[in-house]
Amino acid sequence: MRVSFCSGQPRCLAAVINARLCETSEIPLIDLAVFLAPERDGDEGSLRAAQRRATEAETRTCVLQNAAAAFGISDSIDEVAGALARIAREDVGAETAAVFLNDRRVQLLAGAVPFDPESFPVVPPGGWISAESRAWSRSIATTEPDVVAALDSADLESLLIAPLLRGREVVGSLACFFSREQAADPYTVELVSALCRQAAQVLARLKLQAELAALALYDPLTGLANRILLRSHISSSVQTVGSELASLALIFIDLDGFKSIQ
Repeated sequence: MRVSFCSGQPRCLAAVINARLCETSEIPLIDLAVFLAPERDGDEGSLRAAQRRATEAETRTCVLQNAAAAFGISDSIDEVAGALARIAREDVGAETAAVFLNDRRVQLLAGAVPFDPESFPVVPPGGWISAESRAWSRSIATTEPDVVAALDSADLESLLIAPLLRGREVVGSLACFFSREQAADPYTVELVSALCRQAAQVLARLKLQAELAALALYDPLTGLANRILLRSHISSSVQTVGSELASLALIFIDLDGFKSIQ
């Protein structure tokens, strides 16, 4: 019950009164609690805000733990990218997601863009790779018309692009497409950015492993297979021939003066 009462001062204050019948006493009593409405409303607002932050923190921790497990069992860059796109859809709430890799040229590694790139070749402005998180929404007046048209064509409301950073190098990005105005929400931005930081570390490790493996098997000057890889191919071929009772031929070519070729 909300009432107004005079406090002896030349103004009335709004108050909230809670009443409860106390049945445990010998004499029937009514317990009354009186709250000044502005103060009580403020306390309830603070409590709701604290509960919301606690829920968001718990959800964020759970999502990042699941992501760490998924990335940990990924053996290739493609698997990491696929896991990142799936987590963006299932745990972040994106309608669809796309992972781009920036390795000499930008390529779509996992997921999909929900509109035809041929129809919107400049969406988003600056391309799919950015050093900072960027968000677009159909409801924001400053959103670029091309992006609004692209989102409208896919019946989507917002787009968030977060970078995959290895130090200061942008190795890729994650694009999340939402059916709600979620892209600019601080919680969503921070969660997606944290996921990208995790994924970028795993991608950097896998890329380094691939580079080391290539150095062990290929000549760094010519890019040709070295003796280790040659022996591996010969051993594999011999085993295949032995199991299939087939024939095997090995051709050896010697190039005179090859070292003088620059």
